Amino acid sequence: MDEREIVERCRKGDQTAFRELYDTLSPQLISICRRYLGNTPDAEDVFQEGFVKIVNGIGGFSYRGSGSLSAWAAKVMINSALSQLRNKEMSVSLESVREVAEPTREEVRTVPAEILRQFVSELPTN
Repeated sequence: MDEREIVERCRKGDQTAFRELYDTLSPQLISICRRYLGNTPDAEDVFQEGFVKIVNGIGGFSYRGSGSLSAWAAKVMINSALSQLRNKEMSVSLESVREVAEPTREEVRTVPAEILRQFVSELPTN
């Protein structure tokens, strides 16, 4: 079954075509996920999420010749991997901010009064 036929049959809900889509694209797509995410558990999670996006978005795919399906699927997978990386970075950044933003009472007591006055003077007036 060629790419065009796979797409058309997937649009009609043909389970055999979905299986063919998976069998054809999964080696390339899981490789992309591993390359972007490094570790296998994260790569597998992103692969699964990305493949669901591919299946759900196949109706909007526009066939443009041989290789266009795999190129489109790779783009979907790369975007899924990048999204995961951004979310992970954001999570790590927020954890770091929480650690810095929540000093202990003892740490606050050790800040000299002069420094506290300087911090207060730098606060916005409104």
